[in-house]
Amino acid sequence: MMMKKYFIITGASRGLGRAMAEKLISAGHVLFLISRNPDPDIVINARMKNCRIRNNRFDLSNTNKIPTLLANLLDQEVEDDCDGLYLINNAGIVEPVTTIGKVNSSEAEKIFRVNLLAPVVLTSTFIRKSERFNTEKFVLNITSGAANSPHHGMSLYCSSKAGLDMLTKSVALEQNDKPFPVKTHAISPGFVRSQMLGQVMGKGKKDFADIEKFEKAKQDGLFTAPEKVAGKIISLLFGGHLQHGNVSHINDY
Repeated sequence: MMMKKYFIITGASRGLGRAMAEKLISAGHVLFLISRNPDPDIVINARMKNCRIRNNRFDLSNTNKIPTLLANLLDQEVEDDCDGLYLINNAGIVEPVTTIGKVNSSEAEKIFRVNLLAPVVLTSTFIRKSERFNTEKFVLNITSGAANSPHHGMSLYCSSKAGLDMLTKSVALEQNDKPFPVKTHAISPGFVRSQMLGQVMGKGKKDFADIEKFEKAKQDGLFTAPEKVAGKIISLLFGGHLQHGNVSHINDY
């Protein structure tokens, strides 16, 4: 029986998540993709390369349903032929981009559910369901430089990503004494050309006073194609460069 590497990727229908999924299409890989609006084209591409794939339509703000979703993915079959199990918490939202006094409770709850609580529940379920798996297990969190650099108008996004960084470090400490530990790492991909970045760039100075910083980054050619970023992150992951429990920036390598 051919052993396979299993990948669970959130936010896999566009941007960086989609690019990582495309890079991981291989006959030796099994992809479990989670997104609100799955793209059927990626299924066609995977099948052409004899890569097993499951495209799951799911809204990560429904955090109470995540354990059932993941339990259905991490079944006995995975344990029997698993040569590596990876959770990539990539999904994230940036809205609302405005000053905190204009934010309502439902907006605040949604961004923290998607950006922080969903990765918490995914990671918890992933660790619990794979506890007996004697194989490489890795949780890769896609964070942001905004976790350490406050931005006027992005207080909720910055805070949620800062929480994700601390989650990465804390879970690593808990896993250090486990017989079959799950490794964790959070990496910031920098400026990735994406719909999310477009949303930020469309804001006025009243809501987002740092818009000029982003405009300068664009003028300086710092906006990178998601395919290029995805390729580098995956190379770092497979090359053993993403140290357990650390938070890094893609430009560190």
